[in-house]
Amino acid sequence: NLPPIDDGFVIDFCFDGLPLYLNDSKQFWPILMKVFNIPNMPVMPVALFFGLSKPASVDQYLEDFVEEINELQKNGLMMHGRSYWVKIRCIIADTPARAYIKGVKSHNSVSGCLKCTITTKKSDHSSHRFYPYAAFSQPRDHNSFYNEQYPLHQKFLTALSRLYGLNMILDIIVSDRLHLIDEGVLGRLIFLWTSVFPGQKFRMSKLQLKIVSEHLLQIHLPSDFRRQLRSLNLSQDRKGIKLKSFLHSLYGPEFVNSNVHNLLHAYEEVFRFGELDTMSSVEYEEYLRNFRQMVLHSKRHSLAQSVQRFAELQRINISKRMHLSSTSGPASKSVGRYTECTIRPGLFLRDNFRDQWCMLHDGTVLRYESASIEGCELMIHGHRFTQQYPFFL
Repeated sequence: NLPPIDDGFVIDFCFDGLPLYLNDSKQFWPILMKVFNIPNMPVMPVALFFGLSKPASVDQYLEDFVEEINELQKNGLMMHGRSYWVKIRCIIADTPARAYIKGVKSHNSVSGCLKCTITTKKSDHSSHRFYPYAAFSQPRDHNSFYNEQYPLHQKFLTALSRLYGLNMILDIIVSDRLHLIDEGVLGRLIFLWTSVFPGQKFRMSKLQLKIVSEHLLQIHLPSDFRRQLRSLNLSQDRKGIKLKSFLHSLYGPEFVNSNVHNLLHAYEEVFRFGELDTMSSVEYEEYLRNFRQMVLHSKRHSLAQSVQRFAELQRINISKRMHLSSTSGPASKSVGRYTECTIRPGLFLRDNFRDQWCMLHDGTVLRYESASIEGCELMIHGHRFTQQYPFFL
């Protein structure tokens, strides 16, 4: 309902599997999209597969999608009496989904890296394979992939290879922050620090685990963090750490799995696409989590329910975007018994302990108390820290 603010659309696509129930094999395989070059645009559904497993034929799953996107890239999209160009920026997916849509072997295979030709080795302590550290490995390229010149890596060409303008190596990213770093590498580290297994050199003691867990439980993250920190004994899903390849020397080469190896390729993708947060699947995962909650109550009519819920979400998101477009500036309002100050979409202060702290441009830490509109300006009232000291010395 709103005209675009640009002459065209730069689009990210996301592929993912979504199991519905713990004790049931029913699952969705949606294709989602997000317009990258227009702010505040929501995640939107493109296609939806429903079945007892992932689609048996990847080409059947992708064929209509490829044909429609090629048509849009060739002829443009007609809206409001004019034509807008369409361009693909990147494709975001987790590790199994990437292998599925590309028609390549598993990340645990002999030649499983999507970006380079490194060969994995078998661990002496288990049946798993690891990625030996190499200062340089020959990068894969699109033409060689398209001509099926990687027999140890490829199984077959999928319909995705017929998508105009898509580089099968460079544009299907591995640097999704959620799966690569937050759940991948950091989850791997916490597993190494807290578990017992053959060949382990370093492990936290029970006392250390208790101290760290108690400290984590005392941290009150702001409300925009959907997941609060939990004990190390309960979760391996932590966020906010960026590593390179020190696991190779600190823990031994057998602990360098595909996620740790892919950190070596993160620089290339950041250089091509921008900061890591622009390649994250967090918004897509949040969309699927909310969608799953809305269709859980109907086991008999899951597909019909999902179509209705998608349509409802679309109407809600259009209304939400229209609201954001007209109220994107600073504002103050009451939310229950709290006073909330919205600095910009996605950033707010509230007078409760979790949400009342901020840092000013000069480095001063402020404890928010209230806000008021004076003339055309938003005035924030609070208390400055009179003394600040480095936490790490």
